[in-house]
Amino acid sequence: MQTLMVGEVSGGFINKTTVIMINNMSKPLNLHCKDKSHDNGDIGLNPGQSYSFKFIANPFLNVTLWHCSFSWRGAVRRFDIYNEKRDQCKTCTWEMFEANLCKTASGMLSMGYIS
Repeated sequence: MQTLMVGEVSGGFINKTTVIMINNMSKPLNLHCKDKSHDNGDIGLNPGQSYSFKFIANPFLNVTLWHCSFSWRGAVRRFDIYNEKRDQCKTCTWEMFEANLCKTASGMLSMGYIS
């Protein structure tokens, strides 16, 4: 099953999902996000900067999965930044800290430990 990117669909009846990532570390962060069909490439974020991307989740099977690798001085981590079975937000905001990720979406707070 393929995830559709926003630019590939016309019409207003399909809901777009937005993932926002904020670097709350005291050092620069590099990230690389992709799903099985799309690769957003390497992104560099200085402290306090954010990065976002949009996509259309699979409306029928709940199988959309985006994962990101994060690297900063001396560390490399990987995390499923959007898992349709876990995340039901239309705007998912993640704050990056050295020890973990913190998702703040729709007034809910959850922690995600990056491995």
